[in-house]
Amino acid sequence: MYEPDHIFLATTNSNLHRAQVRELMESEAWRKLSAVRRGNVYEVQSWLNGHAPIQHSLSIDIVLHHLLKGSV
Repeated sequence: MYEPDHIFLATTNSNLHRAQVRELMESEAWRKLSAVRRGNVYEVQSWLNGHAPIQHSLSIDIVLHHLLKGSV
């Protein structure tokens, strides 16, 4: 199994989606992931997954913010 160093979790504010995310985060498989154990999980709003250039730019900014944190 591939172990990611970082996880970006696209979420929405719907009750159903929140329940699914909560179920995922309470699972044993989720807790075993090294990225989760190191605190390298970042929640981003799902609208950033769109196709508009501004959405891509914002997504890149968010990813860079998290990945470069502490390296400056």
